[in-house]
Amino acid sequence: MSRKIAIGVAKSHYSDVKALRQDWGDLVVVLNDAKQGVKEGSGWVAAEISSGPRKLEFVESISFLVFDIDNKGDVLRQDAIMELIDKAGYKAILHSTYNHTPESPRYRLILDISEPIKPKHHKKILLNIAQKLGISHYIDKACLDAARFFYRPRYPEEQCGRFEFWSTDGDPVNVQDCLDQIRFRNEAIPPSIPTKTAVSDWEENERNIAKIREFLSVCPADCEYEKWRNIIWSICSLNWNDGTLLITEWSRQSKRHWGDFVMMDPHAEINNLIDQYDSTGGITIGTLVAEAKDNGWVPSSPFEDVSDTETTELLEPVVPKKYIFLDRNALMALPELKWRVRHVLPTRGVAAIYGPSGSGKSFLAIDLAVSICLGNDWFGKKCKSAPVVYVGLEGSAGIQNRVKAWEIGRSKQLPPNFSAVLDELDLTNDDEINAIAAQTPKGAVLIIDTLNRAAPGRDENSSSDMGLILAAAKRLEHAIEGLVLLVHHTGKDQSKGLRGHSSLHAALDAAIAVAKNDKLKTKSWSVSKSKDGADQESFGFRLHSHVIGKDEDGELETSCTVEPEISSVMPSQLPEPKGSQQQPAYTAVKNLIKNSPIKGKGDATVNDSCISLVSAVKEIKKTLCTVEKSKRTYRAKKLIEFFVANGYLVSGLDENGNAWYWLPDR
Repeated sequence: MSRKIAIGVAKSHYSDVKALRQDWGDLVVVLNDAKQGVKEGSGWVAAEISSGPRKLEFVESISFLVFDIDNKGDVLRQDAIMELIDKAGYKAILHSTYNHTPESPRYRLILDISEPIKPKHHKKILLNIAQKLGISHYIDKACLDAARFFYRPRYPEEQCGRFEFWSTDGDPVNVQDCLDQIRFRNEAIPPSIPTKTAVSDWEENERNIAKIREFLSVCPADCEYEKWRNIIWSICSLNWNDGTLLITEWSRQSKRHWGDFVMMDPHAEINNLIDQYDSTGGITIGTLVAEAKDNGWVPSSPFEDVSDTETTELLEPVVPKKYIFLDRNALMALPELKWRVRHVLPTRGVAAIYGPSGSGKSFLAIDLAVSICLGNDWFGKKCKSAPVVYVGLEGSAGIQNRVKAWEIGRSKQLPPNFSAVLDELDLTNDDEINAIAAQTPKGAVLIIDTLNRAAPGRDENSSSDMGLILAAAKRLEHAIEGLVLLVHHTGKDQSKGLRGHSSLHAALDAAIAVAKNDKLKTKSWSVSKSKDGADQESFGFRLHSHVIGKDEDGELETSCTVEPEISSVMPSQLPEPKGSQQQPAYTAVKNLIKNSPIKGKGDATVNDSCISLVSAVKEIKKTLCTVEKSKRTYRAKKLIEFFVANGYLVSGLDENGNAWYWLPDR
């Protein structure tokens, strides 16, 4: 039985509200019934509110999260919003509002919630979800008013037939999870020791300007004068050339400080405040950071720390840092990076094996694990022996069968320093982390298959949830003094790499990408990230089936082993890449190779023209005009990985460990 949801309804913006309760389904029907006419008329309040005047102090709790998406500047269209909601899995209603046009779309997004929200938590949760969905830049901050009046859907006569509506069943926003994530950011990640000179860390550059804009995006400009003034002074503390521009951009969003009824010219008022700023008055950039955090801001990367520079006095005496200057001999005496699998996996760190379903990544992980236990070469890569603990979270029968197949295929028993754990493991549970760490041998490799099963109930796309997961993985690494290897999935687009928040790949010390080509029936793995090693070297393999016994019905049971393989598919049979980024990128890199005077690098023949990784990335970046400039290098490398994994390019290393690429034989 669906729950009854408390709302308030009124005949007009100025009328008293009447409290009532209705089902979500009733709300869907009402909001899908748009009327033609003027904007003013009946409407509703998304809260449990006492019957009578519509005032904030009469709001007892908030029943929905409502976002008005006004598209000021950049444009966010219905299909993009629907994709964001589907990806997040929320239960939602989306409809166009009165001033909506195809050229300037405007929408109202309503999200169901798991439980009523207390008024004091409303602003934090709403802004937290807006940031998680990536719509902070688009929303009208007036939605932060818990007693706001929302008109029922209407459209003007000239827009007849252009009303847009969409609803979807999903999960309500988990209120307690949101509050936990906000609390995690505010409490679990300790700030740096604040000092008088901490503002010097905020030099004026594109990254820091973007960060200030991010803070301002969660701070309503329509706030009381004192808060507005303090935020302006906070930006003044940076002494940036673009400070006035940032202040003006933000203040323009306010009717209170920039509207038609403001007595003083807003430009003159801002200039007066800038002139009045006193650096000894206690207002620093920390004032803005604290306000953003109070409004629900969480970092886009879980490892990003923003110093609390609001305090002007030192918390404790600070000893000046002494830097050690190393000469050439001292540099040469430093310990070399130690490899567990040479140029693939280090002895310590957090790494991943990832690939799509059916690519054979779990079989590959077992094969890698046993090679490490034995100290045998793996695809020609030297391994140093170490104990391996394999946490199998996707079924005990599957692991048992893979081990049987390995023993049959290799004609030997599993080594004694291989252990399997088949119990549940939650990386966000401190007790479970401590228990597995205490039982894992020092210097071991701990393989967790899969990351998704080891984080039940967590959102892989959330920066906060991914921060918790990665922090746990780093804790395990330090506790076991070894390597933590996560088995993970790719998203729908294999070429975009690991599924989930981008901070995952950034935090890894190494990564192995597993790819499959269903048309050519090929599988391969490549080093997509390696600490001080060469990326993009690719290796083909096949899954060889073995009969491992009979089931209870007498039917033969089989499982597979991983066998290295050089693809027998002729490159002339390969269809050209067709993706909007893949096609121009491949054409560019192919032409660069054909015109290269460099030959015979890596494992190429003396007649094969080659290009370096640097050259390949540089050429592909030229084709990625629609990709953000800061992300083009990463995207170019992912495309190269895709081309190698699917047989469009061949790669190899020279004597110095540098990666080279050439075209396959035709």
